[in-house]
Amino acid sequence: MALPDIARINGTLFEKVAALRMMSTVTGVNNIHIVVRLNNPMDLPAVEQQLLDAVPGLSIDDRRIVLRTFKYNGARLNEDGTFAEVIPMAY
Repeated sequence: MALPDIARINGTLFEKVAALRMMSTVTGVNNIHIVVRLNNPMDLPAVEQQLLDAVPGLSIDDRRIVLRTFKYNGARLNEDGTFAEVIPMAY
């Protein structure tokens, strides 16, 4: 996407796409990095369509799915995805 188009994206996108967790610009042709959290990988096409409907000019050229998250927001997770313990930052 062109930078002026990216600049028009605002915080309401997080309200329109509930699964959206993070969106940032990066260098290169594919210049937007989007992170979503899904309960099921089968939900991905619907979330992608929500993003495409909400952001004119957006194209999705690549995707990666992480099937199991071991750590989330500084906390280690149990097998069922529930909170296990805080992992302190090593500064």
